[in-house]
Parts: sequence; C-alpha cells; structure tokens
Amino acid sequence: MLRVAVEGARLGHPEMRSGAVAGFGGATRLPQLIGLTRATELLLTGDLVSAREAEPIGLINRVVKREDRRPEVENLI
Repeated sequence: MLRVAVEGARLGHPEMRSGAVAGFGGATRLPQLIGLTRATELLLTGDLVSAREAEPIGLINRVVKREDRRPEVENLI
C-alpha cells in the first residue's frame, strides 16, 4: 500500500483523546507500520505527527506539495 501526504498534513488517532476507539483497524495496523513503541505512544496520547515526521517512521511513503499531489500519485501507480 502506498501512502502520500501533502505538506502540512497532520496524522494520528486524535479520537483517542475523547475515549473513542480508532476506527478501520487503525489500532491493529499502526504497530505493523511504525513499530509497537511508537504506535503505542500515538495511540495512548492521541498526539498527531506532521507529514514530515510521518515519512521517516514509515507511516507514509512520500510528502508532496499540495499542487503536485496528483502527478506524484500518478507516477507511483
């Protein structure tokens, strides 16, 4: 699976702050993507990471400028 985010995007599971459960299997897939330690931190705190922070930990594949998102995605597929 390829994941592309635009500059300025923030990612995480903020619903955890209100006591809700992460939807769509996010809580089970996140450790597979970024490791148990980092996933646990994000899931328990509800903190968000920037797209630039998400790339090196493996949460996304690439950060692109908003205006370049379509060509970048088309190049990937």
